[in-house]
Amino acid sequence: MAHSLAMPFNSVSNLWRRYECHVAKRPLLVNMATSACLWAAGDLFAQRLQRQQNPLDAGLRKTALTAAFGGLVFGPMGYAWYTWLDAAASVLGPANSVKVILAKVLADNTVWSAVYVGLFMTFSSMVISRSSWHEAKEKLGQDFLPTMAVYMVVWPPIMAMVFLRVPLRHQLLSVNLLTVADAGFLSWIDNHSFDELTSAAKIAVTGIDDNEGDESGGSTLSESNVGGKPTRKE
Repeated sequence: MAHSLAMPFNSVSNLWRRYECHVAKRPLLVNMATSACLWAAGDLFAQRLQRQQNPLDAGLRKTALTAAFGGLVFGPMGYAWYTWLDAAASVLGPANSVKVILAKVLADNTVWSAVYVGLFMTFSSMVISRSSWHEAKEKLGQDFLPTMAVYMVVWPPIMAMVFLRVPLRHQLLSVNLLTVADAGFLSWIDNHSFDELTSAAKIAVTGIDDNEGDESGGSTLSESNVGGKPTRKE
């Protein structure tokens, strides 16, 4: 029994050792590959949440393009960013000092987040959704700042723990694992407006749908001034 339970753990341990070996030899390529896989997983997660009824080829196209962004854009840029950030912040003191951690969190949640969120929103609009440059700019202007506001609340405590506890070579992997949810969030924003997200959150919390009355269409009933008798308005 103990032997059978140990086998899965041994397999995971062996897989992790192989991953460590490849990261040491080819850090950029490994980070690109893991980014592609995990961004694809995030998009599949988003499509599952939305219960999209898209044809299979359309869903696969979206996932493939999201994976391409993760592997070819987020992966190499993220690898370069965290390598540079670690070196730049080292002049402030020991790696686990409060000053260094706060500086990294501030830079990561302003500079890096703004860059990759802006790039992904533009990529999603123009490449995935095939929108025009004008439409992409309009959507970016509508959704960028609200999305960054969410990031400023969610990511700082998470990144503080990553910078404090995770070695540099695994920081992008840690971010990518969390990005499964993050990519799902960004993919959702790509298919909806931020106002829809706010409305959905309000409905979930209060159970009140402000748009319920607007969707009834056709004629409506209203109270007349005489005797309170319902009259029909066209």
